[in-house]
Amino acid sequence: AQATGEMETARQRYAESLAMARELGDRAGIASTLHQLGILAQATGEMETARQRYAESLAMARELGDRAGIASTLHNLGAIAQATGEMETARQRYAESLAIQRELGNRAGIAATLGQLANLERNEGNEAAAERLYREAITTANAVGNVADMSIHLFNLGLLLEKQARLDEALPLLQQAVEIAERIQFYEAKRWRGVLERVQQKLAGR
Repeated sequence: AQATGEMETARQRYAESLAMARELGDRAGIASTLHQLGILAQATGEMETARQRYAESLAMARELGDRAGIASTLHNLGAIAQATGEMETARQRYAESLAIQRELGNRAGIAATLGQLANLERNEGNEAAAERLYREAITTANAVGNVADMSIHLFNLGLLLEKQARLDEALPLLQQAVEIAERIQFYEAKRWRGVLERVQQKLAGR
């Protein structure tokens, strides 16, 4: 129901699932459902509700020693802090998540968190740090065959390099991002092609 946008139906089902898990004393089920409720609240812009649900899920995951659950929830709490302008808190949450992802060898999670950290550093004006993080995210996503995430990191790095007037370096990154996006029919493909054409025009006008 959540995937099809039927948010209220999804919310009701998660609430029922949570009540059942609490009744059964299923702490792993409680933590998982709270996490899903956090994702749902975040998707509908209810940031404080999302933060509360994630915090509850995180506490339960810590009690259970669920390292993967802890890392995932910390990542999402970082995204909430970033969205609400709490950049230092976001940086801390991402760093905690990244350390656990590295410990677990979860390269898909590592790439996702690196990408978020890169966006944060770019927005804070720390462009050298952002570039380093984007490049690591690209390499890591490529290593696990996650082409969708890799295309996003390629595009974001291409944008950063365009901003720095490093057009010759930006061009192949944007070309690769657009090629992947069009192949997998990613919804951003059309916008990205517009950015690619803008960079091509700048290079042609030199």
